[in-house]
Amino acid sequence: MNAKEIGRTAGRIFAYRLPPNWILRSQEDQEDYGIDGEIEIASPDDKATGFIFKAQIKGQERVSYINSGTHISFNLSVDRLRYYMQQIETAIILAVVATDEKKVFWTSLQDNTTIANDLKKALGNGQKTVAVHLRSEDTIPERTDELLVAVKRNMDWLRIHALDRLTGPIDELLHRSHDDVLKALLNKSKKLQFEIFNEQFERLYTSENHKDLLDIAQKVIHSATELVQTRVVAGLYIERLLRQELDSRDPRELAALGNLYGLMLQIVRSEKAPSHIRRYVLMLVRILRLEISVNSDYHYFVSAKRFARDSLTGWIIASSRVQVSGRATRDVVKTVHLVNRAVLAGQHGLLLEALPRFVGFMALFVHRLKEDQLSAQAEPLVSWLEFCVELSIDVARETKNFGALAEAIAANAFIDLSTDGKAARIEKSLTLAATIEHDSIREGLQERLRALRDQEVSEEELTPDKEIEMFRHRAIGLGIDVDNPLDEFGQIIQQGLLDYNPERVVKDCESLIMVPTRSLGVPAQMVGLPSAGMKFLHCLKKGHTMGGWRLDDVYMSPIPGTGFKAHNCDTCEFRKARDEKWKWSSKWQHGLAEEHSEVFERMGKF
Repeated sequence: MNAKEIGRTAGRIFAYRLPPNWILRSQEDQEDYGIDGEIEIASPDDKATGFIFKAQIKGQERVSYINSGTHISFNLSVDRLRYYMQQIETAIILAVVATDEKKVFWTSLQDNTTIANDLKKALGNGQKTVAVHLRSEDTIPERTDELLVAVKRNMDWLRIHALDRLTGPIDELLHRSHDDVLKALLNKSKKLQFEIFNEQFERLYTSENHKDLLDIAQKVIHSATELVQTRVVAGLYIERLLRQELDSRDPRELAALGNLYGLMLQIVRSEKAPSHIRRYVLMLVRILRLEISVNSDYHYFVSAKRFARDSLTGWIIASSRVQVSGRATRDVVKTVHLVNRAVLAGQHGLLLEALPRFVGFMALFVHRLKEDQLSAQAEPLVSWLEFCVELSIDVARETKNFGALAEAIAANAFIDLSTDGKAARIEKSLTLAATIEHDSIREGLQERLRALRDQEVSEEELTPDKEIEMFRHRAIGLGIDVDNPLDEFGQIIQQGLLDYNPERVVKDCESLIMVPTRSLGVPAQMVGLPSAGMKFLHCLKKGHTMGGWRLDDVYMSPIPGTGFKAHNCDTCEFRKARDEKWKWSSKWQHGLAEEHSEVFERMGKF
């Protein structure tokens, strides 16, 4: 066949291979140079949709397969390819028809960076043609769905690069524009920046490129030229990173969040942000304060139970609890009022965002109230939490926000932290979870709830390590720097933390116990840490006793031949190490204090 016959045959094969709802219009008599056809996708009821793209059809009797058959190669003239790539403003595909196989291969053009780079090199080298490579798997009609995706992507590329493809300089266009046009362009530019940054932030976060995300977000949040919405979004991504890294019980690390929220609050107020944004940022501040105060309140409650038998330490902790509990109560009330104002203003989206953040701390406060026999004060807060959960579920269902719906259903499981109440709440949440229409979200929530159901945690199971951390964070919250060797109070507390668990020493013999004195200094009284003071090692078998500030020095003094061990244990015929499975705990210590109350009472007076 000659060239014209190949062209006509290729055109017929191309038209035949198109899906029935693709409308092909010939462009041979139009002004488009070298464009053979225009394609529009019809709707199921055979109406035009306006989804239009161009097609350049090239025929060959036999195509050249390369790269082990994964691609075919086709040569286009440089002038024709430059026209396609740089001057056509509608998405265009190149279709190469192999007349011998009756196959139609395709590739999208303008957004193809490989073809663009090859064209640039060809122009620089003075070439007449460019070899275009098409994937052999991309054929019509086998991969028409993929072709439409590629066309949509090409259309988006053309929109984004519209200014780059202008025939005249951009500065001339702007110079001719009216002031209102320039203002509109600036506003659109800022809105576009918002979308771009939002997408970039999410991609960096998803790919775990946290360093670049933090660098870019820090620049954006401090940029006065960006929209307030863009700066707030940057702050929220910084918050994500901080939340991942910080220990939520450490006041120093929570202070970093407080500084971030303070900056965001300053931005939304100075920039006169919309009310829902201002209220959202204020909500972040309120919930952080709620988190700190409620956790502190609960820690003091646990300590009060732990040292209920110790009159002095118990009195010190009870005195401190009054202020801590009052602060937590005020933060609870302020959070309730802020959420109520958002609901009354119809800002239900803010409730959906805030509920997962505050429900756990509210529930912990309710649990503490009930444990303190204050059920009458707890019940109104329980009713309010139930209202928030039910409203969130209704709003999420109505808006088909399945992610928020899952979080609201999960929040229902946390309203009651008591053993029986938690079990009932989880079962109700599992029933609600089954109604979520989104498969992966429903299954993910059900898995979370089942894991929660199987988890049994109570304050009685606090390990010595967790108790030590509790005391440590309490000291930091009081401004005591336990890691600073120049902070006198900090070093006293640091020694108390080290000696709180005496297992390393008292495991050496079943008769060996540690008894802390009740004559506590100021640092120990401030933190409620009984081991941050004088302590004694005592042998229950023979009555030997020795005291000091550092437990290890008392047991094995750095001076040879001295210390409790050298004096009393090394030659003792009754010495018997505790069982290897034995572990010290504060619960064990309190049981010991009850059993040997006379010993603890006598030595506690020193």
